Amino acid sequence: MAISGAGRLTVVDTSSGGAVVTFNTADGSMYGSRIPVSNPFGVAVQPNTSDIYYTGGGVNHQTIYVNGSPTSIPDTGANLYGLAFTSQQDLYVADISGSGSILIYRNLSPATPSYVGSLGGFPSALVANGNLIYVSLSGDNASILEFDPANVNAVPNHGVRALPWGTFKFPNGIAVDGDYAYVANAGSAQGDGGFISKVKISDGTKEVFASDSVGVWSAQTVGFCSPAGVAIYDKYLYVSNGTCSPTYSGYGNRNTILKIKLP
Repeated sequence: MAISGAGRLTVVDTSSGGAVVTFNTADGSMYGSRIPVSNPFGVAVQPNTSDIYYTGGGVNHQTIYVNGSPTSIPDTGANLYGLAFTSQQDLYVADISGSGSILIYRNLSPATPSYVGSLGGFPSALVANGNLIYVSLSGDNASILEFDPANVNAVPNHGVRALPWGTFKFPNGIAVDGDYAYVANAGSAQGDGGFISKVKISDGTKEVFASDSVGVWSAQTVGFCSPAGVAIYDKYLYVSNGTCSPTYSGYGNRNTILKIKLP
Protein backbone atom coordinates (compact mmCIF):
# COMPACT_ATOMS: atom_id res chain seq x y z
CA MET A 1 0.00 0.00 0.00
CA ALA A 2 1.41 3.40 -0.96
CA ILE A 3 0.34 7.05 -0.97
CA SER A 4 1.25 9.53 -3.68
CA GLY A 5 1.65 13.22 -3.01
CA ALA A 6 -1.70 13.89 -4.65
CA GLY A 7 -3.56 12.01 -1.91
CA ARG A 8 -4.04 8.86 -3.93
CA LEU A 9 -3.89 5.46 -2.28
CA THR A 10 -2.50 2.54 -4.31
CA VAL A 11 -3.11 -1.02 -3.16
CA VAL A 12 -2.59 -4.53 -4.48
CA ASP A 13 -5.73 -6.60 -5.01
CA THR A 14 -5.17 -10.35 -4.86
CA SER A 15 -8.72 -11.26 -5.89
CA SER A 16 -10.02 -11.92 -9.41
CA GLY A 17 -6.62 -12.77 -10.85
CA GLY A 18 -4.85 -9.87 -9.17
CA ALA A 19 -4.49 -6.17 -9.88
CA VAL A 20 -3.03 -2.89 -8.69
CA VAL A 21 -5.70 -0.30 -7.93
CA THR A 22 -5.49 3.40 -7.02
CA PHE A 23 -8.17 5.27 -5.05
CA ASN A 24 -8.79 8.93 -4.23
CA THR A 25 -8.54 9.33 -0.46
CA ALA A 26 -11.00 12.25 -0.56
CA ASP A 27 -14.02 10.23 -1.65
CA GLY A 28 -12.87 6.62 -2.07
CA SER A 29 -13.46 6.60 -5.82
CA MET A 30 -11.14 4.64 -8.07
CA TYR A 31 -8.53 6.69 -9.92
CA GLY A 32 -7.69 5.47 -13.40
CA SER A 33 -8.07 1.81 -14.29
CA ARG A 34 -7.19 -1.44 -12.58
CA ILE A 35 -3.77 -2.69 -13.66
CA PRO A 36 -3.99 -6.49 -14.01
CA VAL A 37 -1.10 -8.49 -12.56
CA SER A 38 -0.94 -12.04 -11.24
CA ASN A 39 0.19 -12.62 -7.65
CA PRO A 40 0.79 -8.96 -6.74
CA PHE A 41 2.62 -8.21 -3.49
CA GLY A 42 4.55 -5.01 -2.70
CA VAL A 43 3.84 -1.56 -4.15
CA ALA A 44 5.65 1.79 -3.98
CA VAL A 45 5.32 5.15 -5.70
CA GLN A 46 8.58 6.53 -7.10
CA PRO A 47 9.37 9.82 -5.31
CA ASN A 48 8.56 13.05 -7.19
CA THR A 49 6.69 11.08 -9.87
CA SER A 50 3.36 9.32 -10.26
CA ASP A 51 5.02 6.07 -11.38
CA ILE A 52 3.80 2.99 -9.54
CA TYR A 53 6.28 0.16 -8.99
CA TYR A 54 5.12 -3.23 -7.78
CA THR A 55 6.01 -6.90 -7.69
CA GLY A 56 3.99 -9.71 -9.21
CA GLY A 57 4.05 -12.48 -11.76
CA GLY A 58 4.57 -16.22 -11.43
CA VAL A 59 3.62 -18.32 -8.43
CA ASN A 60 7.22 -19.05 -7.44
CA HIS A 61 8.87 -15.88 -8.67
CA GLN A 62 7.91 -12.26 -9.26
CA THR A 63 8.97 -9.50 -11.62
CA ILE A 64 9.21 -5.77 -10.91
CA TYR A 65 6.62 -3.79 -12.89
CA VAL A 66 5.98 -0.09 -13.39
CA ASN A 67 2.59 1.29 -14.48
CA GLY A 68 1.49 -2.02 -15.94
CA SER A 69 4.66 -3.00 -17.80
CA PRO A 70 7.79 -4.92 -16.77
CA THR A 71 10.68 -2.60 -15.93
CA SER A 72 14.07 -2.78 -17.60
CA ILE A 73 15.18 -4.70 -14.49
CA PRO A 74 15.43 -8.35 -15.57
CA ASP A 75 13.33 -11.08 -14.02
CA THR A 76 15.50 -12.41 -11.20
CA GLY A 77 13.54 -15.65 -10.81
CA ALA A 78 13.21 -14.71 -7.14
CA ASN A 79 10.20 -14.59 -4.84
CA LEU A 80 9.78 -10.83 -4.35
CA TYR A 81 7.57 -9.08 -1.80
CA GLY A 82 7.74 -5.50 -0.52
CA LEU A 83 9.71 -2.68 -2.10
CA ALA A 84 10.69 0.88 -1.18
CA PHE A 85 12.55 3.90 -2.52
CA THR A 86 15.03 5.94 -0.45
CA SER A 87 15.40 8.40 -3.34
CA GLN A 88 13.99 8.78 -6.83
CA GLN A 89 16.61 6.39 -8.22
CA ASP A 90 17.42 3.93 -5.42
CA LEU A 91 15.04 0.97 -5.10
CA TYR A 92 15.10 -1.81 -2.48
CA VAL A 93 13.16 -5.05 -2.84
CA ALA A 94 12.42 -7.84 -0.35
CA ASP A 95 13.38 -11.29 -1.63
CA ILE A 96 12.20 -14.33 0.33
CA SER A 97 14.02 -16.81 -1.89
CA GLY A 98 16.73 -18.91 -0.25
CA SER A 99 17.42 -17.59 3.24
CA GLY A 100 15.97 -14.15 2.47
CA SER A 101 17.66 -10.94 1.32
CA ILE A 102 17.18 -7.33 0.25
CA LEU A 103 17.90 -6.59 -3.41
CA ILE A 104 19.46 -3.18 -4.06
CA TYR A 105 19.01 -1.36 -7.37
CA ARG A 106 21.02 1.86 -7.29
CA ASN A 107 20.09 4.38 -9.99
CA LEU A 108 17.44 1.83 -11.04
CA SER A 109 20.24 0.00 -12.81
CA PRO A 110 19.04 -3.08 -14.72
CA ALA A 111 22.34 -4.80 -13.98
CA THR A 112 22.53 -7.63 -11.47
CA PRO A 113 21.58 -6.10 -8.11
CA SER A 114 23.71 -6.14 -5.02
CA TYR A 115 22.00 -7.69 -2.05
CA VAL A 116 22.05 -8.01 1.72
CA GLY A 117 21.44 -11.46 3.17
CA SER A 118 21.69 -13.04 6.61
CA LEU A 119 18.61 -11.21 7.82
CA GLY A 120 17.66 -13.96 10.22
CA GLY A 121 14.27 -14.41 8.57
CA PHE A 122 12.20 -13.77 5.48
CA PRO A 123 11.55 -10.07 4.72
CA SER A 124 8.00 -9.11 3.81
CA ALA A 125 7.34 -5.36 3.89
CA LEU A 126 9.87 -2.55 3.42
CA VAL A 127 9.39 1.13 4.17
CA ALA A 128 11.82 4.02 3.84
CA ASN A 129 12.38 6.35 6.78
CA GLY A 130 14.72 9.03 5.50
CA ASN A 131 17.82 7.23 4.27
CA LEU A 132 17.03 4.09 6.27
CA ILE A 133 14.91 1.06 5.42
CA TYR A 134 12.68 -0.69 7.96
CA VAL A 135 12.13 -4.37 7.24
CA SER A 136 9.44 -6.55 8.79
CA LEU A 137 10.35 -10.22 9.05
CA SER A 138 7.55 -12.71 8.50
CA GLY A 139 6.31 -15.13 11.15
CA ASP A 140 5.24 -15.23 14.77
CA ASN A 141 7.26 -13.27 17.34
CA ALA A 142 9.20 -11.65 14.50
CA SER A 143 11.44 -8.58 14.70
CA ILE A 144 11.63 -5.36 12.72
CA LEU A 145 15.04 -4.68 11.22
CA GLU A 146 16.73 -1.43 10.26
CA PHE A 147 18.93 -1.38 7.17
CA ASP A 148 21.32 1.51 6.56
CA PRO A 149 22.41 1.40 2.87
CA ALA A 150 25.38 3.65 3.67
CA ASN A 151 26.86 0.78 5.73
CA VAL A 152 26.14 -2.03 3.30
CA ASN A 153 29.84 -2.92 3.10
CA ALA A 154 30.41 -2.96 6.86
CA VAL A 155 31.06 -6.40 8.31
CA PRO A 156 29.67 -8.51 9.74
CA ASN A 157 26.12 -7.10 9.63
CA HIS A 158 26.26 -5.01 6.41
CA GLY A 159 24.20 -2.18 7.87
CA VAL A 160 21.45 -4.41 9.30
CA ARG A 161 20.39 -4.40 12.94
CA ALA A 162 17.35 -5.53 14.89
CA LEU A 163 15.44 -2.54 16.24
CA PRO A 164 14.75 -2.45 20.00
CA TRP A 165 11.02 -2.72 19.38
CA GLY A 166 10.50 -6.23 20.67
CA THR A 167 8.65 -8.79 18.56
CA PHE A 168 5.37 -8.75 16.64
CA LYS A 169 2.62 -11.22 15.72
CA PHE A 170 3.09 -12.00 12.04
CA PRO A 171 4.03 -8.41 11.12
CA ASN A 172 3.35 -7.07 7.65
CA GLY A 173 3.20 -3.42 6.55
CA ILE A 174 4.90 -0.51 8.30
CA ALA A 175 4.08 3.20 8.06
CA VAL A 176 6.00 6.08 9.64
CA ASP A 177 4.47 9.30 10.95
CA GLY A 178 6.95 11.65 12.61
CA ASP A 179 8.30 10.04 15.79
CA TYR A 180 6.13 6.92 15.49
CA ALA A 181 5.89 3.81 13.36
CA TYR A 182 2.68 1.83 12.87
CA VAL A 183 3.02 -1.91 12.27
CA ALA A 184 0.27 -4.19 10.98
CA ASN A 185 0.19 -7.52 12.82
CA ALA A 186 -1.76 -10.31 11.11
CA GLY A 187 -2.20 -11.89 14.56
CA SER A 188 -2.01 -15.51 13.44
CA ALA A 189 -1.11 -17.56 10.40
CA GLN A 190 -4.83 -17.51 9.50
CA GLY A 191 -5.04 -13.74 9.88
CA ASP A 192 -7.22 -13.91 13.01
CA GLY A 193 -6.80 -11.49 15.90
CA GLY A 194 -4.88 -8.88 13.93
CA PHE A 195 -3.99 -5.48 15.35
CA ILE A 196 -1.92 -2.34 14.77
CA SER A 197 1.09 -1.58 16.96
CA LYS A 198 2.22 2.01 17.58
CA VAL A 199 5.96 2.23 18.27
CA LYS A 200 8.00 5.21 19.42
CA ILE A 201 10.96 5.08 17.04
CA SER A 202 13.53 6.51 19.44
CA ASP A 203 13.22 3.95 22.26
CA GLY A 204 10.92 1.17 21.02
CA THR A 205 8.10 1.91 23.46
CA LYS A 206 5.00 0.36 21.94
CA GLU A 207 1.30 -0.06 22.48
CA VAL A 208 -1.68 -1.59 20.72
CA PHE A 209 -3.06 1.33 18.76
CA ALA A 210 -6.03 -0.48 17.25
CA SER A 211 -7.47 -3.99 17.59
CA ASP A 212 -10.85 -5.67 17.94
CA SER A 213 -11.16 -4.03 21.35
CA VAL A 214 -8.97 -0.92 21.05
CA GLY A 215 -9.53 2.10 18.83
CA VAL A 216 -12.32 3.94 17.09
CA TRP A 217 -12.88 3.58 13.35
CA SER A 218 -13.72 6.48 11.03
CA ALA A 219 -15.48 4.51 8.32
CA GLN A 220 -15.60 0.83 9.33
CA THR A 221 -16.80 -1.38 12.16
CA VAL A 222 -14.38 -3.29 14.36
CA GLY A 223 -12.56 -6.27 12.92
CA PHE A 224 -9.05 -6.80 11.61
CA CYS A 225 -8.74 -9.66 9.17
CA SER A 226 -5.09 -10.35 8.26
CA PRO A 227 -4.13 -6.64 8.05
CA ALA A 228 -1.25 -6.24 5.62
CA GLY A 229 -0.51 -2.92 3.93
CA VAL A 230 -0.57 0.35 5.88
CA ALA A 231 -0.14 3.96 4.75
CA ILE A 232 -0.63 7.40 6.27
CA TYR A 233 -2.15 10.47 4.67
CA ASP A 234 -3.66 13.64 6.16
CA LYS A 235 -3.70 12.24 9.73
CA TYR A 236 -5.45 9.02 8.76
CA LEU A 237 -4.03 5.52 8.84
CA TYR A 238 -5.18 3.32 5.96
CA VAL A 239 -5.06 -0.45 6.49
CA SER A 240 -5.73 -3.16 3.91
CA ASN A 241 -7.60 -6.12 5.35
CA GLY A 242 -7.26 -9.54 3.75
CA THR A 243 -8.67 -12.94 4.63
CA CYS A 244 -9.15 -14.81 7.89
CA SER A 245 -11.06 -17.77 9.29
CA PRO A 246 -14.84 -17.83 8.57
CA THR A 247 -15.45 -18.26 12.30
CA TYR A 248 -13.39 -15.22 13.27
CA SER A 249 -15.32 -12.19 14.56
CA GLY A 250 -13.68 -9.86 12.04
CA TYR A 251 -14.61 -12.01 9.06
CA GLY A 252 -17.14 -9.44 7.83
CA ASN A 253 -14.37 -6.91 7.22
CA ARG A 254 -12.25 -9.18 5.03
CA ASN A 255 -10.85 -7.71 1.82
CA THR A 256 -11.61 -4.12 2.76
CA ILE A 257 -9.64 -0.94 3.44
CA LEU A 258 -9.99 0.51 6.93
CA LYS A 259 -9.52 4.22 7.63
CA ILE A 260 -8.49 5.14 11.17
CA LYS A 261 -8.03 8.64 12.56
CA LEU A 262 -4.59 9.27 14.05
CA PRO A 263 -4.14 11.31 17.25
